[in-house]
Amino acid sequence: MVKTKELFPGLKGIYSQVLPDCVERVKKSFDRFQKGDAKGKKSGKPRCKGIGRYRSFTYTKMKQDCISNRLINLPKIGKVKLIQHRKLPAGFTVKTATITKKADGYYVTLSLEDKSVPQITIDTIPTWENTIGIDRGLKSFLVTSDGEEIEIQKH
Repeated sequence: MVKTKELFPGLKGIYSQVLPDCVERVKKSFDRFQKGDAKGKKSGKPRCKGIGRYRSFTYTKMKQDCISNRLINLPKIGKVKLIQHRKLPAGFTVKTATITKKADGYYVTLSLEDKSVPQITIDTIPTWENTIGIDRGLKSFLVTSDGEEIEIQKH
């Protein structure tokens, strides 16, 4: 990957993080063609796309201050006018940006991360000890995992 820009001078204008993502997308399409997906269903043969047929690319790392004053700063492209669909929620960080070309223009899709959402670890996998059950029955309205029955109050 390091010598790619030396071998192909036309790629020098492309940001360094975009190229590995493109290679990974091609690898995934060939893997799906050869091995299939999780259920074993294989995709059709990948078609080689010409220079004008590649419709999207992804920046795998974005700076947190990339959006300001209705502009988004894209590496190697610069500041681009942005019509923002909605404000970024407080506490979220921008992880990736995907630029997609459609018939009516270009679109930016931002992937966000919320640090307040706990990550799933081995300790947080449901077990009999840390699971709470609620059963809605015919005799009682509901029965909790502690055996407490709650009746329906009739008016």
